[in-house]
Amino acid sequence: MSDSDLRYWDKQFQFSAILSDFQSCLERNQKMSVELFDEKAFCKIPYGDDERQYIEILESGLSSDIIPVFIHGGYWRALDASSHRFILNGLGYLGSVRANVEYRLIPNVNLDQIVDDISAALHLLVENYCLNNKKRPLSY
Repeated sequence: MSDSDLRYWDKQFQFSAILSDFQSCLERNQKMSVELFDEKAFCKIPYGDDERQYIEILESGLSSDIIPVFIHGGYWRALDASSHRFILNGLGYLGSVRANVEYRLIPNVNLDQIVDDISAALHLLVENYCLNNKKRPLSY
């Protein structure tokens, strides 16, 4: 692949470079996430020692065997789960427990470590919510 090809594909993941209103979208997402966080009770479960290694849980009174999981974008280098909390509200029809995963970012870690973070978060969800219908006490 040529340098020109690499630059082209790199730009495709940089929404700030291709969407003129990208910043206003981020600001809207943040505002909706703060409003939901203020309105609902979120729980936070760490799955590692780094401050970015956590899962946010939003539960409702509904009953379901499905646990929708949201993993934010950001080209593995930017953004965070707290700015995407609003998405969990829209996933409520899928399950009573909804998860929002945060992970470490490049350049502090490499892509293999990000994959390990996501895997660890998903394993923790399975252990705490899927196996024998056990629930671990949660807190934020």
